[in-house]
Amino acid sequence: MRKLTVWCLSDGVPGHFNQTKGLIKSLEHGFRVEMLWIDSRLKAPPLRKLMRKLLNSNTQRYARWIEKLYATQIPAKRGSPDLIVSTGGNTAYINIALAHKYKCKNFFIGSLRGLDASLFTRVFTIEPVGAANNIVMQLAPTPVGWSELEAAGKQFKNNSSDHLWTMLIGGSTREYRYGSRDWSDIADSMNQLAARHHIKWLVTTSRRTDDAAEKILREQLDPAIIADAVWYKTEPRKIMAAYLGAGEQIFCTEDSLSMLTEAVSAGKPVTSIQPKDFKPEIRYENALCRLVAKGWISRVPASDLLSREYAESTKHTEDPNIQLWRQISESLDLLSKSLS
Repeated sequence: MRKLTVWCLSDGVPGHFNQTKGLIKSLEHGFRVEMLWIDSRLKAPPLRKLMRKLLNSNTQRYARWIEKLYATQIPAKRGSPDLIVSTGGNTAYINIALAHKYKCKNFFIGSLRGLDASLFTRVFTIEPVGAANNIVMQLAPTPVGWSELEAAGKQFKNNSSDHLWTMLIGGSTREYRYGSRDWSDIADSMNQLAARHHIKWLVTTSRRTDDAAEKILREQLDPAIIADAVWYKTEPRKIMAAYLGAGEQIFCTEDSLSMLTEAVSAGKPVTSIQPKDFKPEIRYENALCRLVAKGWISRVPASDLLSREYAESTKHTEDPNIQLWRQISESLDLLSKSLS
């Protein structure tokens, strides 16, 4: 494989980091990727409107000024990149400026928010943006492929004679407000579903899960139905890949689209769990509806989990990382020409 030197710009947002890492994972199907992660923080967010206007009008004139608006940590001995990749609006401007400076290609994941698509080599989105260089993805990129998930999940599959289901617990946001009744309903349903389907649970809470939610779940879940649990507030562990690889069914609270995307990317049946009190923003609701339309998730109220039937585990047609690489390689002859 030919080497590809990639600079990955990070704004410190975990979800953005994971999407960039996921895109790199796809590139590794065709290249020997040499990555350099660069922390780059926008010092003056209120200037974004002006920055957009200037870059759209004359990139060559304003790229160096844009670069000065960022705190960017580029190592002294770093060579030059073949490709710059970033995710999220705050990195879009520095992505353009550095690509102009080093005369390299650049990929961007996310909404353009008024930026001219031609300022990037390729723009990766879930919804079309009406540009020739737009790659419309089935799912946002994730950093772990199916083979890695299966390998990570073996530790639990090999240690259990039971079928395993996975429960991913988030927490309340402005749009999703989980109360004690919701958590009690989830715990009670998990107990009854375990008895009904003869399974055990892999369950993990997260940064967003509050103390009250963890307390209810720990007190009301029958210890006998738990194959493994991570209570993030008291003993956090990085266990997501193993749980997604081992679980035959994935359940996930609906408050986190990135968590749902990771679940869907595992290729298993996914159930998203709603509280009684929720009102997602239009874009969020549209994203969920797309997942439903593709048959990748079922949306269920916490109080209604026991009334649903859960299909046997069936994989999607293809690992999303491989699918994304196919989209890139089919649309980008520049990878074999312009980067050579």
